[in-house]
Amino acid sequence: RKSFVFELNECASSRILKLEKDNQSLQSTIQELRDASLSTEESSLKFVELEKENQQLSKKIEKLQNQIEKEKQSSQDLETLSEELLKEKEQLQGIMETLK
Repeated sequence: RKSFVFELNECASSRILKLEKDNQSLQSTIQELRDASLSTEESSLKFVELEKENQQLSKKIEKLQNQIEKEKQSSQDLETLSEELLKEKEQLQGIMETLK
């Protein structure tokens, strides 16, 4: 009778040890999943932050491109005005020569 009880105790102890080992393994897996979840969450937040920054930079680029176009147009306008003034100067010099 004692050997039967001894066997039951040994079997129960063995089962408890196995369950404790399984529990530790599951706890470790849970922690790994929590860490991975946090890492994924952090990555998602960083992605959203970078996406927002990218949109802001895209808007700045667009504004700068518009400004460049305006400055190009202004430069062309000034160049045209300069050419017209030079022609007018030449005409006035021609008129002055004929008046002399």
